[in-house]
Amino acid sequence: MDSTLETLLESFKDKRFESYDLFDSYREEILYLYKLRLNDEILKLPFGFWKGEDGLINSRIIIDYIVIEIMNRKLEDIPEILNSKFFKDNMIASLLVYHQTVVELALAVYPGMFNMFDFKMCPKNIWTRPDKYESARKLINYNLEKLRYTFDDIYTVSWAKFFDYNKMANMRNILFEDKNMKVLEFAFEGKEIRKEDIVFVGKWNDDKTCYIAINKVLVKIDKDIDDLVMNDMRRSSYFNMINSRFESFENLVEFYKRYKE
Repeated sequence: MDSTLETLLESFKDKRFESYDLFDSYREEILYLYKLRLNDEILKLPFGFWKGEDGLINSRIIIDYIVIEIMNRKLEDIPEILNSKFFKDNMIASLLVYHQTVVELALAVYPGMFNMFDFKMCPKNIWTRPDKYESARKLINYNLEKLRYTFDDIYTVSWAKFFDYNKMANMRNILFEDKNMKVLEFAFEGKEIRKEDIVFVGKWNDDKTCYIAINKVLVKIDKDIDDLVMNDMRRSSYFNMINSRFESFENLVEFYKRYKE
């Protein structure tokens, strides 16, 4: 028997099953009922089937069966395949009524097996809850640890891609005014960061975005491109563009002239 199922059963104060042999026979009964529903031989599962501690056990039995026997997948694939369509297609959509979100359902049914950030979606309204910043720190640290990034990597990582590709764009938008730098200051709170040396590859991959940014600097300081100097860019909020895209100030100037033509 999968160890996480033992964890689920043993987490209940008054366990229904004195032995796992008894549980195995119970499992057969639950699967028998589910197969009747799956084949439209009954219109719905018994009242309270998903409710309470028994409901968690019933949920685990049936989801295991769907994932392993029907879909021929592994339980480790659950974060990838579990969504509202999964429940609708397998005729167990009523199960969702007893949980706020699909993610929270999975965490309850598979205790200790998954982290909430393993899933494609975050729990509903996570960035407006009272613990939103605590959740943000957990999500950031989860992805830092996953990719083995530390503060020592801060000037080499493409942070725009890091946030965009690791399900943190929505968090950044709601909590940090959609600014990568604010997220970094939060993530590495208490450490001094040289803002001008931070790499934001991704944003500067687009030629038009780079041209508009350089033009903004020129308009602001009232200079032509031939009069622009490195310190003009350093004093602007666009200096990281050089490191991220052009590698040198001279390449930036040459790019601007070519694009303008």
